[in-house]
Amino acid sequence: MDCNANQSVKQNEEDNGRRPYIYRQDVVRSKTEGKTGIVTEVAGDSSDSDTTTDNEDEQLPAPSPDSHDGNATDENTDNDDDDDDDDDESTPLPPDHVRILWMDDSETTQRFHDVVVVDRGFLHGDYVAAARNPTGQVGVVVDVSITVHLSTIDGKLITNVSSKDLKRVRDFQVGDHVVLGPWFGRIDDVLDNVTVMFDDGSVCKVMKADPLRLKPVGKNLVEDAHYPYYPGQRVKASSSSVFKNSRWLSGLWKASRLEGTVTNVTAASAYVYWIASAGYGPHSSITPSEEQNPKNLKLLTCFSHANWQLGDWCFLPSPKPSVSHKSEIDSEVGPDEESSKKSVDPSGSKGPVHETWPLHRKKLRKVVVKRDKKSRKKYEHFEKALQITNTKTRVDVAWQDGNIERGLDSISLIPIENPGDHEFVAEQYVVEKPSDGNDGADDDVSRVGVVKSVNAKERTACVRWLKAVTRAEDPKEFDKEEVVSVYELEGHQDYDYCYGDVVVRLLSGPYAAATDVAESEGCTNFSDLSWVGNITGLRNGDIEVTWANGMVSMVGPQAIYVVGRDDDDDDDSIGGGSDVSDDAASWETVEDTEMDSLQKALEDFGMQNASDISVEGEEHTTENVQTNGALSIPLAALGFMTRLASGIFSRGQRNTDDSSVNSGDDNEERNSSVAIETPTYDIIEEQNVVEESNLSEPSKSEVEVSRFKGFDIVKDPLDHYYLGANAQTNASRRWLKKVQQDWNILKKNLPDGIYVRVYENRMDLLRAVIVGAYGTPYQDGLFFFDFHLPPEYPDVPPSAYYHSGGWRINPNLYEEGKVCLSLLNTWTGRGNEVWDPQSSSILQVLVSLQGLVLNSKPYFNEAGYDKQVGTPEGEKNSFSYNENTFLLNCKTIMHLIRRPPKDFEDLVQKHFRERGYYILKACDAYMKGYLIGSLTEDASICESSIADANSVGFKLMLAKIVPKLISSLNEVGANCEEFKHLQDSV
Repeated sequence: MDCNANQSVKQNEEDNGRRPYIYRQDVVRSKTEGKTGIVTEVAGDSSDSDTTTDNEDEQLPAPSPDSHDGNATDENTDNDDDDDDDDDESTPLPPDHVRILWMDDSETTQRFHDVVVVDRGFLHGDYVAAARNPTGQVGVVVDVSITVHLSTIDGKLITNVSSKDLKRVRDFQVGDHVVLGPWFGRIDDVLDNVTVMFDDGSVCKVMKADPLRLKPVGKNLVEDAHYPYYPGQRVKASSSSVFKNSRWLSGLWKASRLEGTVTNVTAASAYVYWIASAGYGPHSSITPSEEQNPKNLKLLTCFSHANWQLGDWCFLPSPKPSVSHKSEIDSEVGPDEESSKKSVDPSGSKGPVHETWPLHRKKLRKVVVKRDKKSRKKYEHFEKALQITNTKTRVDVAWQDGNIERGLDSISLIPIENPGDHEFVAEQYVVEKPSDGNDGADDDVSRVGVVKSVNAKERTACVRWLKAVTRAEDPKEFDKEEVVSVYELEGHQDYDYCYGDVVVRLLSGPYAAATDVAESEGCTNFSDLSWVGNITGLRNGDIEVTWANGMVSMVGPQAIYVVGRDDDDDDDSIGGGSDVSDDAASWETVEDTEMDSLQKALEDFGMQNASDISVEGEEHTTENVQTNGALSIPLAALGFMTRLASGIFSRGQRNTDDSSVNSGDDNEERNSSVAIETPTYDIIEEQNVVEESNLSEPSKSEVEVSRFKGFDIVKDPLDHYYLGANAQTNASRRWLKKVQQDWNILKKNLPDGIYVRVYENRMDLLRAVIVGAYGTPYQDGLFFFDFHLPPEYPDVPPSAYYHSGGWRINPNLYEEGKVCLSLLNTWTGRGNEVWDPQSSSILQVLVSLQGLVLNSKPYFNEAGYDKQVGTPEGEKNSFSYNENTFLLNCKTIMHLIRRPPKDFEDLVQKHFRERGYYILKACDAYMKGYLIGSLTEDASICESSIADANSVGFKLMLAKIVPKLISSLNEVGANCEEFKHLQDSV
């Protein structure tokens, strides 16, 4: 049945004219030769490595396949073929091509349709979708089962072996999570003791072997520096001193003896990056040393069976399975490959490649690398390693609808790299957002619940709400079930649990005592290892944890805390004992075609120069919604978090210190950008004109609104975000000249839809508002920005602050007010992507915000997401993002009506009085299902408008907002009579 399902997936891909789903680390078979290999690169993914941050490098320390080949060239300069391969790998792959490392040690580039995917690896907690329905519901991998074929060094084949029966060549490897007393960490490097037997029978042990001095024998050699040796491997010393300084177990050292066979590999020393401590006990506040004796470390092995991959070397403890000739794996393998397996030579270990896997669930993975082909002498008195020559992965998936499917063929699924912000799954803790823009909502409690199921198509969720509790010690109790819009929900910041997460037990709490593990007095004896473990199940709001001592227990969400998640900002070691990076995400520039199109548009308008800006965004930022007393986090947890560095357990922590007056500068190190080109302006002051491109046409203001001056000088910026900044009392002539020039440019050249106020007594401050353009989810909204011109201006760009009202309406505009543009130097850029003191101006920043940030598909502003344009996953996420953005736009409108920024009170009132009718007309059209952003300037339906496009979840949420929106618009005198039926629809 599974085979038929796979055929169906392949047939659907062909019928739809869609390229096959192929990802890095997929196991593939050549259609022509029948041989098996592993995908090391997919067209379009090569630039991923260029944007990897230091943080990711630290988590995934192995070099990329490209860098491996570079090393090979340096070490094997006599091999011309290898040099050619390096040249090929340094060049981006053609579209619809993949680079494959075959098990016969060759490496080629193939077209997608020339290979067949026979296996795909997943890890616990990975987000997936069905390959036959990529835009359908999302699921989470809850269990993984791998069956492998093994090959001996002399070519014999062992089939149908469970990966759970395999044993590592050595106990520890890079990326392992380990425990030492009250401390939890991740192994970043391992040094090996390597026992070598020479051809004459002599034996020595090389202590802490250096892979650069003790190298595997063979040409075309590309080694994984983190896992370089296995028993049965031939090695050669770079000089006789390597063995001279070793420990001789049998025989004596001879200078001429340089080559031998590895008989044993053990970990001599492990270098550990310490992530977290238990938070209590006599040693919990003292960070252990980085270098550790592996004998003192406890390995978390709960999911180690899921990390095996094609090409790995391993041991198979007795009794060994019988030799077989046909298996489930064989059904996916061509006839030519079966005969080739018996001559497979060792191919080697794997190095981490992370780009394919979701940023929010990155796990350490490895890539098969080349090894030498060489006949070896057969030694019967030591156990030789076996190589994995084929794999078959099956997974259990918990789907959004609440069902769990077991034993699914992994190639019937595709990984979801970037699930949308509203892709909730069953058993996930959620918090209810305020349904309106009421400022008093911050004082209200928000309900906490557990998702029972999700209707992915209609964007609704069935939630079991929890009853409020008066004390944290009170047990949880469910109140009622309710079907709500997913746009009413957000993930619980403290109870963000997923399968596979590493958790630590909090010292106290309502569930801390309800475990199957007997705790020692005072909980300071960590020898039982019951304080740290992995999440292995989620049921009825409780979490099943398999502790490091092997015991399993159910705990409440307050009894544990997640640590060590690769996507968290866990760079700040608790004890500060490890070097860290400040970068939290990797970003990259937009497609060259988009840059070319924009440049051409500028040239069409006669512009002589163009400069770039960047649009930035963080991947993990949540709305600041206060949770209720239901499962309030206990004081013990608060104290626990206080002792930790803020980055470890947070998702993009907000900067709530409003006293900071240079937030743009202070935060720029922790931001990332997508570079997008934007126009500069040729100012012709004599003619009072500015030539510009029509990036996105803003909504035209009515007659009364247009009387509000586009540029004006006012007094007393009493509510300006940067009011606390030191005024320029002793400003330089250069600073004054530049500011006056900016004022003159703004006065004469502001485009429609942008209004600016400057201050005669604070020339260093500026406030601007941008009207949302029609054809976007921002239509008819107002978006306010405060700017500060520092003393160093224009040598440095202005600082910027966005008045968000508490909502994240764009990947580049944060709730805390951060504005991410490389033009503002909030992220590194190149050339004209960054601020230029000679040519950049405030006007350039404002037009960039208007035309390139507040656009029709803001989802793709997120760094790296431009690759998803046109893909099912990308369009699905963009559609959902636009629905949520329009809802937030409505909330922002209500907030501004109640709290208009100073000096713009008249504009806010007049704008919403004149445009209120069209805002409600758009709401009416969207309630009828017309696509967000498909309306004309007067909110009419156009030819391209699509009916019944919006989800039920969107309509449910909009129906709750509209009555309050009508009430707010009535306050400013908008014409709302025609839309009273929207109030009655609730």
